[in-house]
Amino acid sequence: EPTMRTLAATAARVMRSCKTQELSNLVWAYATLSIKDPPLLEAAGEVILARTPEFQSQHLTNTAWALARLQHSDAAVMQTLARETMKRLNDMDVQGLSNVVWAWAKQLLKDDDLLKSLASAASRRGPQFT
Repeated sequence: EPTMRTLAATAARVMRSCKTQELSNLVWAYATLSIKDPPLLEAAGEVILARTPEFQSQHLTNTAWALARLQHSDAAVMQTLARETMKRLNDMDVQGLSNVVWAWAKQLLKDDDLLKSLASAASRRGPQFT
């Protein structure tokens, strides 16, 4: 884990120059390894707030999943992700929709607009949920 902390410190310093996929992959990797590094997550949150419109749909959903997996509760970041997610629901596959639902449920976040939008998107894709 010391190696991962060193990597996190380096990544936090250069995070603003990362591509959105790189940021998403990095946060996802730490979540998959169950390593919560607050400075890394704070740096990621700043980039998410500044650059969310640049994220592809999969980056949004994977980032939301990762933050929830790490139980990193940053209301501004999650609200920003929710707003951008609602704009992109038609671009998301069922895995992405599921990741978003799980992320908000895991963090016990209530966002009626997001949940209604997700429910509508899921109902249109009903047969794809198997």
